[in-house]
Amino acid sequence: TWGEAGSTGSLRDLRRHLGCAQWAMHQYAHVVGGLPRGDPGNSLTSGQPIMDDLTPRLSNSAFLVLVAAVISIPLSLFIGSIAAVRRDGILDEVSSFLQRVLASIPEFVIGLALIALFATSVFHAFPAVSIIAPGSPPWSHLAAIWLPALTLVPVAPPPTPLTPAPAPHPALRSPSTCHP
Repeated sequence: TWGEAGSTGSLRDLRRHLGCAQWAMHQYAHVVGGLPRGDPGNSLTSGQPIMDDLTPRLSNSAFLVLVAAVISIPLSLFIGSIAAVRRDGILDEVSSFLQRVLASIPEFVIGLALIALFATSVFHAFPAVSIIAPGSPPWSHLAAIWLPALTLVPVAPPPTPLTPAPAPHPALRSPSTCHP
C-alpha cells in the first residue's frame, strides 16, 4: 500500500523500483528511451506492459480517424470544387464561414450537439454511447462508430488561411504596364 496508509518499507521499495534515487535526467532517459522502440514500459497499477493495453485502443482510434477521413475528404473536395467554380459566390462565402466556425468549436462541444440531435428523441438515429468490447474489431460495430466519426468530420479538413490573397493593384492590370 502506498500513500498515507503505506509502510516505510513499501514506500522505499516503490522508490527503488521507480529509480527515484537516480538523477532526474537518467529517469527521464529511461522512460523516454523505450518510446522509439514502441516500449513505453509497464503500468504502475497492473505491472503489465502498457502496449498490451494501448494497442487495441490505438487500432480503434485509427479506424475512427479512417472513417472520418473517408467522409470528410470527399465532402471537402466536393464543396471546395463547387466553391472554387463560383469564387466569391454565396456557397464560397457560406462554406468558408462554416469552416471557420466549426474549426473554432472544440470537438467535445460538436460531439455533445450531435448526441443531442442524433441520439435523443429528436432523431434517435445513432446510439448515444459507443461501447465496443475489448478485442472486438470496431468495423463489426459500425452503428456505434458513426456518431464519433461525425464528430471528427467538421474538424478533419485542414483550416485554410483566414486572410484572403490581396488583389493586384489596378495599375498592374492595365495593358500599358505589361507592354510598353
